[in-house]
Amino acid sequence: MVTSKYPLGRRISDAATMFVVLLVSLLLLVYVAYGEAKLTYERFQGDKLSGQVHVLQKAMQAPLLSGLELRQFVGFNTLAEPALKSDKAIGSLVVYDDIGNIVFKAGDPAVLAKLPAPHEYTRKDGRSRAKDGIRSTTIIGKSAKSKDYELLSANGHYRIIVPLSNKFEDVGALAISMAETVVTDRVDLYFQRLFYAAPVAAFIYALFIGLLGPRRWHTRVPWAQLAFGIVFIVSSAGVIATLITLYSDGAQAKSRALAGSLGQRLSDVVAFNISIDEIQGLDRTFGEYLKLNPDISAASLTVDNRIVIHTDRNKIGQQWMRSESHYEYVVDLTPENSTRTVRVAVELPSNVVTGQITRSVKNFAALFIASAFLASLFFQLGGAVRRPMDEMPHDEADSSGGAIRDGPNEWMLNYVRPVFFLGVLLEHLTYAFLPQFVQGAVLDAGVSTSFASAPFVGFYLLFALTLVPAGYAAQRIGPKPLMYIGLLLAGSGLAVLAFYPDFLTIMAARCLSGVGQGLLFIGVQSYLLAVAPPGKKTQAAAIIVYGFQGGMISGMAVGSLLVGYMGTNGVFLLAAAIGLVSALYAVVAVPTISEEVTSQSSSAPARDLVQSLGQAVRNIDFLNTMATIGIPAKAVLTGVITFALPLLLAKSGYPQEDIGQIIMLYAISVVASSKFVAVHVDRNGDAFSVLLTGALVSGLGLALMGLSGTFDPAVVPVYTETILLVIGVLLIGAAHGFINAPVVTFVAESQLAQQIGTSTATATYRFLERVGHVAGPVIIGQLLIWTNFSWSAMGVVGFAIALLAVIFVIGAEIRPNTRKQQSRRSNPEGASNPMSVAPQP
Repeated sequence: MVTSKYPLGRRISDAATMFVVLLVSLLLLVYVAYGEAKLTYERFQGDKLSGQVHVLQKAMQAPLLSGLELRQFVGFNTLAEPALKSDKAIGSLVVYDDIGNIVFKAGDPAVLAKLPAPHEYTRKDGRSRAKDGIRSTTIIGKSAKSKDYELLSANGHYRIIVPLSNKFEDVGALAISMAETVVTDRVDLYFQRLFYAAPVAAFIYALFIGLLGPRRWHTRVPWAQLAFGIVFIVSSAGVIATLITLYSDGAQAKSRALAGSLGQRLSDVVAFNISIDEIQGLDRTFGEYLKLNPDISAASLTVDNRIVIHTDRNKIGQQWMRSESHYEYVVDLTPENSTRTVRVAVELPSNVVTGQITRSVKNFAALFIASAFLASLFFQLGGAVRRPMDEMPHDEADSSGGAIRDGPNEWMLNYVRPVFFLGVLLEHLTYAFLPQFVQGAVLDAGVSTSFASAPFVGFYLLFALTLVPAGYAAQRIGPKPLMYIGLLLAGSGLAVLAFYPDFLTIMAARCLSGVGQGLLFIGVQSYLLAVAPPGKKTQAAAIIVYGFQGGMISGMAVGSLLVGYMGTNGVFLLAAAIGLVSALYAVVAVPTISEEVTSQSSSAPARDLVQSLGQAVRNIDFLNTMATIGIPAKAVLTGVITFALPLLLAKSGYPQEDIGQIIMLYAISVVASSKFVAVHVDRNGDAFSVLLTGALVSGLGLALMGLSGTFDPAVVPVYTETILLVIGVLLIGAAHGFINAPVVTFVAESQLAQQIGTSTATATYRFLERVGHVAGPVIIGQLLIWTNFSWSAMGVVGFAIALLAVIFVIGAEIRPNTRKQQSRRSNPEGASNPMSVAPQP
């Protein structure tokens, strides 16, 4: 029923707004799932092509190793025909000589005309082929436990190229191709219904919002949020079910194709009714198939359901029976009017398929978390847009310019949430591969590997040095310009890396991004503190924490997967585009606040921070906390988590998506532990014990990471290393959750805070702890060089963190007043300085 309090026009407006919010959220979810599905299905098809091409390579290698010249090889078409007949997706098979001329070819001539020679598959920057190639000739991935391969993409076709060699050198190459439409058509078929279902689900939700009307404001149950979450989760379940079905089909494609290929090779023998027992070497052919494709557990040939050839000799002569623990692919070779039934069977363990599906769904789970963060952000923004205009005081807006002039306006907080979230996200899109990217540039430049940490040091150094002048600027020109200028600079720094990937340019670009992120941080922080009501400064501070951790989680999850699909250049440009769009949003959507409001919220000007530094560094308690807890925690974050960990994981053979997901676990652990610890410290007021626990747990996590690299894979299961790494990263994240917020409380309750003021003390601490940000990559980088990039470096860092924790206790025992600090109390001044907010990432 339409009421004057909630008229029809308002119902339609609310329903339309939430329709757009949910539709965007669902389309984002489906889109990231589509991208992940396409990338994963490409790899499954790559596995299939790899199995086929390596069988042909093996057949051609034997005569070449005996001294036969490549052009004298006889029978290429005989080898190629079974593969082409058994798998219609194969477009061409081509043999090239050592200078790229075609020697033999089979397949569709129209396809052959589109494909470049092997040496033409290079990156635009002139480097050799690598996983971070550009999209036009990108390397999609690697797989096949027995063989690494490069799945190239050019002119609408996937291709795998393997070398052909004699005893001394490579004499040519064998290439197999497949149209990209094989993948896109299959994935599109599965995902069409999901894209069609998204608007329907959004419309039903919008109808619910419109009909629910004012009743949703007069109940304790958050019906709008609850319904939003239910629709999102149900849609996610549908996406997961689609992925499982698609991946199950893809994981079995290789075995089906190999069974067909093996059957085609034997078809002539069966057609001429030749006795199988009279043909020598068939058992070796089956054995070679198994050796080249270790995922396959067995291959067999049966006559009248009796096994005559089997890769397990003990089963020869037995009756063939289906196994419940295997997927079996049977090709019937029996010709018409034959008196015997001949079949080829290839067996694939079901746990191999399950493992591949689980791994692929795991990748989507990481994307789901990122999508959930973004959906939550959209929902909050939609709630701000739906705020009734008649709830806004008439004196909030200046009739001449629209700038907010009167006091705090809580509703404005939601408008600024996306700014910081997207600013952090665009930076962390690159973190899964940036250390390896920088290390490659260092090697190309011919300088010492110790310089690999320099761009990271430059980023954090410029970030720290920007804070103080940005604080002054926020008081004079307002925080809004700092936001969009910071976003533009941060995005520009990443865009430069896509076009000029030399070391000096990388160094300058990272410094530029550091300045941009510093401006953005102060701009957002100053804005939040200016518009938040006096009793909700902590909630404003929580936007910083949510934005940093949520942006980090989303950026790591999305970036680590996109790099395999878009390449590093594509991710850099995507990050720059996000920076540009976010800057435009900040200009258009974020309300402007007047200088009076900004100055009122900055009762402790930035110059107080400079004046307090001398007094702070003479305080023993402050230095003890800073040197043993604050700085080491930030050094571990920048030196270990964002710099060393990606390098060590890449060296250990982890794919990009796993690197991003392992680092993402750190941020998730920080968020989870921070909520628990904040309540505990507020209730018990024992920040000292919490800080000590955090330092010791951090040392334990680092020790477990160091221990993970000491096992012999021949003795200990390979997954043991991963388990220890994951536990170590989770412990470090939890430990930093124990430190990030409580350390601010600890400083705010110190004697120094009583002398110079809470806001000045916490601002001084926040500024000085940036030393850890800057020093972390330098110290850890040198340690990695000294240990030859060994996991033992993490153990050394863990021991040092635990030792500093002991020093922290000793310092507190020597000065017992440190442990008798009062419980934290609400202090508006403590959250008013644009240079301090608690808790801060």
